[in-house]
Amino acid sequence: MSTPHHKTDPAAARLLAVDDETEILHVVKLFMKDAGINVSCAKNAEIAYRLLKEERFDAIITDVRMPDEDGISFLARVHREYPEVPVILMTGHAQLQMALDAIKNGAFDFIQKPFDFELLEKVIGRAIAFSNLQRAEKSRRSELEKTLAARTAELEDTRVKLDFANARMLKAVSAKNESDNRTRAENDSSGTVCKIFSRIV
Repeated sequence: MSTPHHKTDPAAARLLAVDDETEILHVVKLFMKDAGINVSCAKNAEIAYRLLKEERFDAIITDVRMPDEDGISFLARVHREYPEVPVILMTGHAQLQMALDAIKNGAFDFIQKPFDFELLEKVIGRAIAFSNLQRAEKSRRSELEKTLAARTAELEDTRVKLDFANARMLKAVSAKNESDNRTRAENDSSGTVCKIFSRIV
């Protein structure tokens, strides 16, 4: 077993390993721990589903051949419910074509048993990097949506205030016009009375 060449921040790297072979899980956990990656293990798909509901994972590595539910079915469900989490398949030579077909249906990558540990680290590293990019993009979109919503609310508030100010201005102009018309009418009436009075006198 070779020694990993780089360290990954354990706070940002969580891997879920799924395999019915305890020895495989043990080897993956030990090796990836040396690479700075926290690994949670599941002996079958049901345990894996439970862990997925309880924790956030950056990547999943699962065996193709498992009792109860195989890796292909597990992949499909994960891809449907957790599309942002990349899934790597572990496969023997006999399941190579199955793994290639799975990649066409959403698997991130595959690695063959027995492991090439340098390749294993590289594949998992790529999956985690991809997951981080996905999460960063999702966060960026969320921030943009919040900013847009806040700006839209500000513009709507400004529009309401302008409409209210325009309504007040129109009301004031209307009141002034009405007052001017009343004054003009009173002046006209007063002038007429004066003219009539002057004629009488």
